[in-house]
Order: sequence, then structure tokens, then C-alpha cells
Amino acid sequence: MSVTLDKIDLILERANVTYEEAKEALEKHNGDLVETLIELEKGEKIRKDKKKTKENVNEKSSSFFNNLVDEIKKMHKQKFRIRKDEEQIINIPLTLAVLLIIITFPFSLFLLAILFLIGYKISITSKGSEIVVNDMIKKDA
Repeated sequence: MSVTLDKIDLILERANVTYEEAKEALEKHNGDLVETLIELEKGEKIRKDKKKTKENVNEKSSSFFNNLVDEIKKMHKQKFRIRKDEEQIINIPLTLAVLLIIITFPFSLFLLAILFLIGYKISITSKGSEIVVNDMIKKDA
């Protein structure tokens, strides 16, 4: 059997070796791919990380999904409030407010701007703390 570039490429795909190492291993076994791979496996040069890569991707995607779910749960505990003086107009979970704002985007942005201009207080509350959007806008302006 002979050593060809195709055989070297096959070895490179399956083993963590250089071209030179692949060529030498193939020459040692007269171009026999199976024997070459067996030798490289014994020398722990075979790539075993393909499954690990898939596992890492699965772990990362599941980790991302879990983090996303945790953040949504935190947002759901917060409240989006709109009020005028002591009269509360809207008091809904922040997740619902964000969904509504996204779905009705141009209209909701316009409506929030109008409410801000006519003196309604827009806030986000969480366990006793309150972020007043009006104050943040006035501070930046």
C-alpha cells in the first residue's frame, strides 16, 4: 500500500497530528489506515473531542436557556406601573409590559411619551425599590 495525500487527510481528520506525523505513521504501516489509526489511538493522538464539542454546545445552549428562564422569572416578579397622583392606571408584571411594548411598538412608544408629557408617573418596582422612568429621563435631559 502507498501513502497518498487522501490517506494523510483522512488521518488528519481523525487524529490530532501534523502532516509529518501522519505521513510517518502511514509509512510505518505501509499505508494501512486501520493499523495507523490503531497506533495513533494507543498513543492517545486520536481526536475524541467531537462528542465533547456536541456536549459542550448542548450544555451551553441549555445553560443559556436556563439563564433566560431565570431572567424572565425575575422580570415577572417586577411590576410596571403607570399612575397619576395617587390613582394607579396600570400595574402589571414587567414581562407582560415588555411583550405588549414589543408587539405594539410604535403605538406604545407614542402612548408612553404622551403619558410622560401630561404628567403620568411611569415606574418599575421590585421588592420595595422603585425605579421611576420619569426621573431618569428628566435627569438625562
